[in-house]
Amino acid sequence: MGMYTELNIAVWLKKDTPEDIVSIIQSMVDAESVYYNTPDHPFFKADRWRWLFSSDSYCFDGDTHSSLRLDGITHQYVLTVRSNLKNYCYEIELFLNFLCPYIDSHGFIGYERYEEYEEPSLIHKKGEVIYINETAIDSDYVASAEARIKEIRNMYDYEQE
Repeated sequence: MGMYTELNIAVWLKKDTPEDIVSIIQSMVDAESVYYNTPDHPFFKADRWRWLFSSDSYCFDGDTHSSLRLDGITHQYVLTVRSNLKNYCYEIELFLNFLCPYIDSHGFIGYERYEEYEEPSLIHKKGEVIYINETAIDSDYVASAEARIKEIRNMYDYEQE
């Protein structure tokens, strides 16, 4: 059956975030099933990336809710995500790595919480790197996650949808 991981973040996007990135994020917020021209990033090879903002379960209190809006004063987009999913292919970590270059917020930006744990893991942006607790979600982490995903798929003779 598997366990769920809750994601709760709120970030300002940089003013120069490319429009195609904003469009992809908006499509995820709108839970659209068709995406065009996704960037060449491991996040978009993960099984559940399309549903990261809309996945839900009864494991966590509260409603799943995600929004992206253009602030009329700062003229920046603000992204808010509250969802939970089976994070088998590191969708959360890969998403944070993908989004990091476009995040204008610094310091604490949210948390993730595994279904069996009482305490959440805090998400921070320090410089140009995202950290979950003390673990850097950098290119080394992404490479390690990709290798682990490949092992899992091979172990279960599993094909990506």
